[in-house]
Amino acid sequence: KAGYPVLVEFSGIGDYGRVEDTRAIADKILDYFQKGRFQEIFLYYTDFVSSFTQKPREVRLLPLDMKVIKETLKHYQLKNAARPESPFPLGRRYYTLLEPSPMEIFEALVPRLIAYLIHHSILEANASEHSARMMAMRRANENAEDILRRLTLEYNKARQAQITAEVCEIGTAKEATA
Repeated sequence: KAGYPVLVEFSGIGDYGRVEDTRAIADKILDYFQKGRFQEIFLYYTDFVSSFTQKPREVRLLPLDMKVIKETLKHYQLKNAARPESPFPLGRRYYTLLEPSPMEIFEALVPRLIAYLIHHSILEANASEHSARMMAMRRANENAEDILRRLTLEYNKARQAQITAEVCEIGTAKEATA
């Protein structure tokens, strides 16, 4: 909000929104891009790396970048999924007939890809936020325990000084009466 007008606002997605919830955002982004309102569209979010590390991330949504598409596909690929052996011998070229045309398929997949990227960024940002909150709460708890230890020590020292003073008074009073 640094002097830029808010074009459209989406609310109610929540911490764990569904991909379908981000579809309207993707459609609006595509609409603005296709009408020439913007030449490039970037997505910025906090990427969750680990409980201790969150990094700012920039992803160019449009125009599409093959690097982003490959990273997205690699990220969503199952880690230990069984991969069947290819029935086709290596070194030979095979052609696949796509219907409708490859361009129509690509155009149908673009809104879904953008919706997935937006959804992924929301989940990453939420994981980063929750991790940062958890770490802050852990630090606050450790600080509170440290303060409690110091106050307990001060209390015990003051109590011991008071007991020592009372014992000295009793001893002095006994000597005075003797």
